Amino acid sequence: MWHLFVKTRLGYVERSSCAPTTLQGVILRAVKSTDYKSIREQFRRTLFNEILLERAWQMEFYKALYLSTPNNCITSADVGDVFESRGVIDLTLYYGDLFWGIELLREGDRLDEHIRRFALDGPYSRLQLTDYCLLDFQRVPRAAQIAITTGSENPFIVSYDEGLHNVSMSHGEESWIIRLAASSD
Repeated sequence: MWHLFVKTRLGYVERSSCAPTTLQGVILRAVKSTDYKSIREQFRRTLFNEILLERAWQMEFYKALYLSTPNNCITSADVGDVFESRGVIDLTLYYGDLFWGIELLREGDRLDEHIRRFALDGPYSRLQLTDYCLLDFQRVPRAAQIAITTGSENPFIVSYDEGLHNVSMSHGEESWIIRLAASSD
Protein backbone atom coordinates (compact mmCIF):
# COMPACT_ATOMS: atom_id res chain seq x y z
CA MET A 1 0.00 0.00 0.00
CA TRP A 2 2.73 2.47 0.95
CA HIS A 3 4.76 1.60 -2.16
CA LEU A 4 1.66 2.60 -4.14
CA PHE A 5 1.60 5.91 -2.23
CA VAL A 6 5.19 6.63 -3.28
CA LYS A 7 4.60 5.66 -6.91
CA THR A 8 1.39 7.71 -7.05
CA ARG A 9 3.17 10.75 -5.62
CA LEU A 10 6.32 10.39 -7.72
CA GLY A 11 5.54 8.33 -10.82
CA TYR A 12 8.64 6.37 -11.84
CA VAL A 13 10.75 5.78 -8.76
CA GLU A 14 14.51 5.48 -8.92
CA ARG A 15 15.82 4.32 -5.60
CA SER A 16 19.30 4.79 -4.20
CA SER A 17 22.09 2.41 -5.16
CA CYS A 18 23.74 2.92 -1.76
CA ALA A 19 23.20 -0.05 0.56
CA PRO A 20 22.49 0.75 4.21
CA THR A 21 25.20 -0.07 6.72
CA THR A 22 24.00 1.78 9.82
CA LEU A 23 20.60 2.94 10.96
CA GLN A 24 22.04 6.39 11.69
CA GLY A 25 23.33 6.65 8.12
CA VAL A 26 19.95 5.71 6.65
CA ILE A 27 18.11 8.17 8.92
CA LEU A 28 20.50 10.98 7.98
CA ARG A 29 20.19 10.21 4.26
CA ALA A 30 16.37 10.09 4.47
CA VAL A 31 16.09 13.32 6.50
CA LYS A 32 18.35 15.06 3.96
CA SER A 33 16.24 13.84 1.03
CA THR A 34 12.87 14.68 2.59
CA ASP A 35 10.78 16.96 0.37
CA TYR A 36 10.35 19.92 2.73
CA LYS A 37 8.59 21.97 0.07
CA SER A 38 5.88 19.30 -0.09
CA ILE A 39 5.63 19.31 3.69
CA ARG A 40 5.24 23.11 3.72
CA GLU A 41 2.35 22.76 1.28
CA GLN A 42 0.66 20.35 3.69
CA PHE A 43 0.58 22.87 6.53
CA ARG A 44 -3.02 23.67 5.65
CA ARG A 45 -3.82 20.17 7.02
CA THR A 46 -2.54 21.02 10.47
CA LEU A 47 -4.11 21.29 13.85
CA PHE A 48 -5.08 24.69 15.24
CA ASN A 49 -1.50 25.26 16.44
CA GLU A 50 -0.04 24.95 12.91
CA ILE A 51 2.10 21.97 13.89
CA LEU A 52 2.10 19.40 11.10
CA LEU A 53 0.17 16.23 11.91
CA GLU A 54 2.25 13.17 12.80
CA ARG A 55 0.74 11.15 9.94
CA ALA A 56 1.92 13.74 7.42
CA TRP A 57 5.48 13.39 8.75
CA GLN A 58 5.15 9.59 8.56
CA MET A 59 4.07 9.67 4.92
CA GLU A 60 6.76 12.08 3.81
CA PHE A 61 9.48 10.32 5.78
CA TYR A 62 8.40 6.95 4.39
CA LYS A 63 8.76 8.38 0.88
CA ALA A 64 12.25 9.70 1.69
CA LEU A 65 13.28 6.42 3.35
CA TYR A 66 12.05 4.42 0.36
CA LEU A 67 14.01 6.61 -2.07
CA SER A 68 17.13 6.53 0.14
CA THR A 69 17.45 2.74 0.04
CA PRO A 70 18.15 0.28 -2.80
CA ASN A 71 15.58 -1.95 -4.52
CA ASN A 72 16.54 -5.01 -2.48
CA CYS A 73 15.77 -3.15 0.75
CA ILE A 74 12.23 -3.70 2.02
CA THR A 75 10.63 -0.66 3.61
CA SER A 76 7.28 -1.14 5.30
CA ALA A 77 4.86 1.00 7.27
CA ASP A 78 2.50 0.14 10.11
CA VAL A 79 4.11 -3.25 10.82
CA GLY A 80 2.97 -5.44 13.68
CA ASP A 81 0.18 -7.90 12.93
CA VAL A 82 2.33 -10.20 10.78
CA PHE A 83 4.73 -10.63 13.70
CA GLU A 84 1.91 -10.99 16.25
CA SER A 85 3.14 -7.84 17.91
CA ARG A 86 0.86 -6.06 20.38
CA GLY A 87 1.62 -2.76 18.68
CA VAL A 88 2.07 -1.30 15.23
CA ILE A 89 5.43 0.34 14.56
CA ASP A 90 5.52 3.27 12.13
CA LEU A 91 8.28 2.05 9.79
CA THR A 92 10.57 -0.92 9.35
CA LEU A 93 13.49 -1.50 7.05
CA TYR A 94 14.70 -4.99 6.18
CA TYR A 95 17.98 -5.57 4.36
CA GLY A 96 19.88 -8.86 4.60
CA ASP A 97 20.47 -9.54 8.30
CA LEU A 98 19.36 -6.04 9.27
CA PHE A 99 15.84 -5.43 10.54
CA TRP A 100 15.39 -1.89 11.81
CA GLY A 101 12.40 -0.19 13.37
CA ILE A 102 11.62 3.52 13.24
CA GLU A 103 9.00 5.23 15.36
CA LEU A 104 8.10 8.83 14.48
CA LEU A 105 6.68 11.42 16.82
CA ARG A 106 6.35 15.16 16.90
CA GLU A 107 7.05 17.78 19.51
CA GLY A 108 8.30 15.13 21.97
CA ASP A 109 4.71 13.95 22.42
CA ARG A 110 4.60 10.83 24.64
CA LEU A 111 8.34 10.20 24.21
CA ASP A 112 8.60 7.91 27.25
CA GLU A 113 5.68 5.83 25.97
CA HIS A 114 7.39 5.45 22.58
CA ILE A 115 10.63 4.38 24.28
CA ARG A 116 8.81 1.75 26.38
CA ARG A 117 7.37 0.17 23.22
CA PHE A 118 10.88 -1.09 22.36
CA ALA A 119 11.57 -2.57 25.83
CA LEU A 120 12.10 -6.34 26.19
CA ASP A 121 8.51 -6.68 27.39
CA GLY A 122 7.16 -3.91 25.13
CA PRO A 123 4.75 -4.31 22.23
CA TYR A 124 7.54 -4.25 19.61
CA SER A 125 9.66 -6.96 21.28
CA ARG A 126 8.23 -9.72 19.07
CA LEU A 127 9.52 -7.94 15.98
CA GLN A 128 13.08 -8.98 16.95
CA LEU A 129 14.58 -5.81 15.52
CA THR A 130 18.37 -5.61 15.18
CA ASP A 131 18.21 -1.86 15.89
CA TYR A 132 15.64 0.88 16.27
CA CYS A 133 15.30 4.60 16.70
CA LEU A 134 12.83 7.31 17.54
CA LEU A 135 12.62 10.23 15.16
CA ASP A 136 11.10 13.32 16.78
CA PHE A 137 10.15 16.30 14.58
CA GLN A 138 10.11 19.52 16.62
CA ARG A 139 9.29 23.03 15.47
CA VAL A 140 11.42 25.71 17.08
CA PRO A 141 11.74 29.48 16.54
CA ARG A 142 15.18 29.03 14.91
CA ALA A 143 16.45 25.54 14.05
CA ALA A 144 18.06 25.36 17.49
CA GLN A 145 19.05 22.14 19.16
CA ILE A 146 16.59 20.76 21.67
CA ALA A 147 17.97 18.64 24.46
CA ILE A 148 15.87 15.70 25.54
CA THR A 149 16.58 14.07 28.85
CA THR A 150 15.81 10.40 28.57
CA GLY A 151 17.40 7.07 29.35
CA SER A 152 17.34 6.14 25.67
CA GLU A 153 20.25 6.72 23.32
CA ASN A 154 18.00 6.31 20.31
CA PRO A 155 16.07 9.58 19.76
CA PHE A 156 16.97 11.58 16.67
CA ILE A 157 15.67 15.14 16.96
CA VAL A 158 14.79 16.96 13.75
CA SER A 159 14.39 20.66 14.53
CA TYR A 160 12.76 22.99 12.02
CA ASP A 161 11.56 26.56 11.86
CA GLU A 162 8.01 27.63 11.07
CA GLY A 163 8.49 27.69 7.29
CA LEU A 164 10.75 24.61 7.15
CA HIS A 165 13.49 26.81 5.72
CA ASN A 166 16.03 25.79 8.37
CA VAL A 167 16.26 22.15 9.42
CA SER A 168 18.82 20.49 11.66
CA MET A 169 19.11 17.06 13.22
CA SER A 170 20.78 15.89 16.39
CA HIS A 171 21.46 12.48 17.85
CA GLY A 172 23.25 12.36 21.17
CA GLU A 173 26.33 14.57 20.90
CA GLU A 174 26.22 14.73 17.09
CA SER A 175 24.35 17.31 15.03
CA TRP A 176 23.90 18.07 11.35
CA ILE A 177 22.62 21.04 9.39
CA ILE A 178 20.16 19.53 6.93
CA ARG A 179 18.80 22.61 5.24
CA LEU A 180 19.52 26.32 5.45
CA ALA A 181 17.23 29.05 4.16
CA ALA A 182 17.80 29.95 0.54
CA SER A 183 16.45 33.01 -1.21
CA SER A 184 14.77 30.88 -3.93
CA ASP A 185 12.97 28.75 -1.37
